[in-house]
Amino acid sequence: GREEQAGTMGQMNCGCESCQRDGKDVGEMPAMPEDPYPNALGSDAGAKATADIVQEFPKTPISVGGLSQESKGKTAGPTAAEVQDAVKAVRPPKDMVKKAWEKFRAEYTVQKNIWDSLALGGAQRGGGKKTDEDATRTAVEAALEKSGTASAEASRLLQEALKGPAGSVLNKASKEAATQIEDAVKQVAKREELSNLLQQPDKYKAMQSDVLEQLITSCGLSAELKHRVRHIVQLGPKKATSASK
Repeated sequence: GREEQAGTMGQMNCGCESCQRDGKDVGEMPAMPEDPYPNALGSDAGAKATADIVQEFPKTPISVGGLSQESKGKTAGPTAAEVQDAVKAVRPPKDMVKKAWEKFRAEYTVQKNIWDSLALGGAQRGGGKKTDEDATRTAVEAALEKSGTASAEASRLLQEALKGPAGSVLNKASKEAATQIEDAVKQVAKREELSNLLQQPDKYKAMQSDVLEQLITSCGLSAELKHRVRHIVQLGPKKATSASK
């Protein structure tokens, strides 16, 4: 059996030069078949076909997760509900200025009681100071009388009084309360302006960023409400400024 196996193996053509010369082609290897996939990427024809497909592919943005590549990364605009919620939150409380006047009235009443107590006790005061107190009473009472119907005008009268005799004879609490009235009147006007602006996209988009920033800051809004308003008017996050050394 081994001799037959050896003989058979001896007849195999290994492809070497010697076997080819001797004509021993019994084990000749078959020729490689033609490319069954002429359009594959590895062939010239396949490469050309692929290039043709790429050229014919529609040049439109590819949608990724509901957003095109062109719009991906852009901040979505506010919804109508977000705008209306912000408008309501920005509008000033109806009693904002009224509460400020009530606080001033309370502080001024304390001041008047002190003056009256000194007068009843027979305390000696210089004629100039008594005149200043009388002038302050007149000016403040005029402002208080207007406060219920014309807050802005009443606040102006009060501030004028503080520049005169009232600035020297009123106690500190009364003067601080008077300043709070002025701040409240200004803040109400600014918040009304901003609430109206939020409903006019064409108008706020045409405004300068620094002007919008100043308006938002002047309204005395909470940090959370400021963030919502900045999103609506499409202002980027405010960068914190480092303190100058």
